[in-house]
Amino acid sequence: HHQIIPCFETMLGRASFVAGSISLMHLVPLFLQSAPMQAQWSWTAGPPMCTAAANWAFADGSSTIAAGSSVSITCSISGVNETVTCPASTGSGGTAGDPDWWGPCGYGDSCAVQKEINGSAACEPTSSTSHAAQMAISMTVAPLVAAFA
Repeated sequence: HHQIIPCFETMLGRASFVAGSISLMHLVPLFLQSAPMQAQWSWTAGPPMCTAAANWAFADGSSTIAAGSSVSITCSISGVNETVTCPASTGSGGTAGDPDWWGPCGYGDSCAVQKEINGSAACEPTSSTSHAAQMAISMTVAPLVAAFA
């Protein structure tokens, strides 16, 4: 004879599988709510900072300023004084959410580098400064050359 009614063990196995699947489906939303769905990070140990570029100095004497801060900056050559702002940081969203800092800082709890900022005015030695330096060198070298001639 062929058995038309499946045995009790097979029915019990299928019922357990269905019940287990339904239970897991109810737990999935709980798991998804607690797990972040996008890249998240924070540079709590070393937040993003800016430093003054060559020939510039922050007027308050600090060596760095925090992201989003504005401060007066002075050209050490000309004395020009301007207000600059260190780019703000959102600390989230990857390159689209924090484009100024994601590349330089990268992953981890500390930002990997400090951004250099400067004023908009030219802050380089002038040609007269270069000429004065050349004169000082020639005045030092000329007597040495004459001494050995």
